[in-house]
Amino acid sequence: MKLPTDNSNTTTTQEHSPWQSKTIAKINASLAASHQKKPPFPGKDIQISQHLPHRVKLIIPDNPASNLPGQLQQYISLECGGYTKKFGWGSYQNQAGEIIHEPILEMTVCCTDEQLQRMLPQLETFIAAILTELEQETVFFSLNGDAFLLQRPAANATANPLQGETAA
Repeated sequence: MKLPTDNSNTTTTQEHSPWQSKTIAKINASLAASHQKKPPFPGKDIQISQHLPHRVKLIIPDNPASNLPGQLQQYISLECGGYTKKFGWGSYQNQAGEIIHEPILEMTVCCTDEQLQRMLPQLETFIAAILTELEQETVFFSLNGDAFLLQRPAANATANPLQGETAA
């Protein structure tokens, strides 16, 4: 997927998943805005080595039985050079109306325009697999402060795209 990096009305003919389609406009606006920011320091005593205008955050269950979080961490490290990981507790109301409390893993990565463009398709695959394997109704995803709850389409609710099989 190639997103336009200018502020024009350029569109792509490539089809996007539902969550990508809903976020592309915000991503493009953020890409345009990131190029207009000035460094906070004049460069007298320190210099900026790299501008990382994008912040991606995922909150997923902390499930030691799953290797997906580890795979995601390795991918992000290779793609962006690192990430920040926090452990904690989260609560949400499920579709049945019950309040669920569970241990969570919050991953945050800051990245360049190019890294974000390369990461989005793979992140979608990981998120879809996490939804299936960890039996989640939604996954929290935030891009540059805009938060989204992502879910699998009902027709694909049991397919795990990383394993190429159906979850039991």
